[in-house]
Amino acid sequence: MCTTETEKSKYGKRYGSLVGSRYGRWLITSGPVEGRLPKRPYWECRCDCGSQKAIEQAVLVRGKSTSCGCLKREQAKERLTQHGDTGERLHNIWIDMKRRCEQPGRKSAKYYHDEGKRVCSEWQDYQVFKKWALSHGYKADLSIERQDVTQGYYPENCSWIPRNRQSYNRRDTIRLTAFGETKTLHQWVDDDRCHVNADTIMSRISTRHWEVERAIKTPNMSKRKL
Repeated sequence: MCTTETEKSKYGKRYGSLVGSRYGRWLITSGPVEGRLPKRPYWECRCDCGSQKAIEQAVLVRGKSTSCGCLKREQAKERLTQHGDTGERLHNIWIDMKRRCEQPGRKSAKYYHDEGKRVCSEWQDYQVFKKWALSHGYKADLSIERQDVTQGYYPENCSWIPRNRQSYNRRDTIRLTAFGETKTLHQWVDDDRCHVNADTIMSRISTRHWEVERAIKTPNMSKRKL
């Protein structure tokens, strides 16, 4: 189904362009075009597996279609796969990772799916992900962490860290720039150049208006002896 200039003009005043947008595994490549239902815009879409189809805009936006069907087939195959890990922690981590990136209706979608963050193609296979996890230090008390939070899940961007340190890399974590480097507050506390705790650093910056470097490197004054 091709897009004519008449169709672009017909729908362009009412609907903004969605070309380049992602909905699940669908990538909108062109449109809008006239579809099966009159007065409803359709968009030419390409699935990550290579399939192409014209899909109604409302169906895409509401998350009613997230792939050509390949996602459901993979999920069905996964349910039937006798890997013996169903319900295990590592398998649950893999499922949650995929859900965050592939299901637009979830609360976390705006931080993952909507920003185009994806699970790499090789990790679509749980066995491949499991092999990587076990060979890269996975333990029951560790969580998967992305080194660059602007990117998705793939081997070069992921590692295993203690769960109590995972918050260091969240977007709402305080980040400070000093000595020509930008780190989270708690990363600065772990730095050899820091001589105080996190509360002291923030107190110095927010209430005493110290420069960041001074707040980090200046030790607390010992109490004077009476």
